[in-house]
Amino acid sequence: MKRKEKNNVIKILKITIGSIILGLGIVFANMTIGADPLSYFWQGVSVQLNISLGFANLIVSFVLLLIPLIYDRKQINIGTILSPVIIGLTIDSLLPRMPLITSLAATALVFIFAVFCYTLGVAIYVKEDLGRSTYDGSIDILKDRAHISIKTAKTIADTVLFTLAILLGVPFAWGPFVFVLVSGTLIELFLNMLNKYDKIGA
Repeated sequence: MKRKEKNNVIKILKITIGSIILGLGIVFANMTIGADPLSYFWQGVSVQLNISLGFANLIVSFVLLLIPLIYDRKQINIGTILSPVIIGLTIDSLLPRMPLITSLAATALVFIFAVFCYTLGVAIYVKEDLGRSTYDGSIDILKDRAHISIKTAKTIADTVLFTLAILLGVPFAWGPFVFVLVSGTLIELFLNMLNKYDKIGA
């Protein structure tokens, strides 16, 4: 196997691992006070179409894929397709089997672990640079088209998805707000740690 092909196999393996960890984060968050705004929107689609959360993820991902297909195809690579499939399978395999949490302390601990898994999974996936997620790619296109900062574009997109989820019948939850506040910082932290680890191993 050529070196480039071997590197791509390793990258795909890492994307798979990152997507599973990310999916675990979404599962644990949905056992507590809710996940990120995108996952929260999946719940709305799930409620309205009477489908699983994982399948709702796939539908939303492939609808959002139209945006980079039309405006910026360089955003798309194997990770763009592979990641939502793995995340969806992880969610649908685990979430229905998870126990109900009634303790406040347990809820807090599980939610903290959910945020840890979600942000670590995103960092592992993003670091391999084999395609942006359709949501992140759409935010990047919004930034360029509207001539606004990435932070403003993400805030707009998150707010729209949160509002749509409420309109689609999802009960109000605090989780998405917490994710918006802390996920960016934690993803950056994990990316820095992963990059340092690569330098040490090189």
